Amino acid sequence: VTGTPLEIAILIQEDLSGNFNLQIRDIAEFIRKLPKGTRVMVGYLRGGNLQTSQKFTDDLEKAARSLRIVSGVSYGGTGPYGGVHDAIKRFEALPTGRRALLLVSDGVDTSQGSSPADLTQTIDLDRSIARAQKLGVAVYSFYSPTPLTENRNPQLSLGGQSALQRIADETGGRAFFQGNLAPLSFIPFFKDLDILLGRQFALTYLSTHMKKGYHKVEVSSTNPEVKIEHPRGYYYR
Repeated sequence: VTGTPLEIAILIQEDLSGNFNLQIRDIAEFIRKLPKGTRVMVGYLRGGNLQTSQKFTDDLEKAARSLRIVSGVSYGGTGPYGGVHDAIKRFEALPTGRRALLLVSDGVDTSQGSSPADLTQTIDLDRSIARAQKLGVAVYSFYSPTPLTENRNPQLSLGGQSALQRIADETGGRAFFQGNLAPLSFIPFFKDLDILLGRQFALTYLSTHMKKGYHKVEVSSTNPEVKIEHPRGYYYR
């Protein structure tokens, strides 16, 4: 599927530390190299809310130009996942196909508490995972610190990364970290992401469950050396 268009939302947390702005050129280049016909949305997460910089468009150059520097200033709120949930809902208006979301964030939502366990069990995170599973959106996350996670309690960094790992695992994506520090460059992340997006398969199956709700699923290969990353379950309506 290397040349097959997809629908991808790129979400950036507004209060990331200033050195994130050095990565904007590489993000723009990633957008420009996406397959022709791909629809891209660019949004910024401020205080848990979504601010759309560019609605879904197949004009890749226009989407790349909609990127802007972040302020590095905290606007309050509980974390990024309320905005993530709103962004995932935007996929409802698009045709069915390959869907992905790239989240650049520190992953921290302290609405349920500040321990690592609390940070991975928040209401907005659960809602975002459920919505992504329903709409078939694979979430890929790049960890990038804010002043809160860069200079203070390292437990927040650990909890935020665990939350980013969870939303990626539950939706069939992948989380990318470089320890608890700001990555020097996103280029290695994008190289891996390009490979992942170029090796996607569409899988359909008939459910034998008649009970509405969430059902877990495991997808494996007859080749023991092959690892398949996939949504951890599905919703029967």
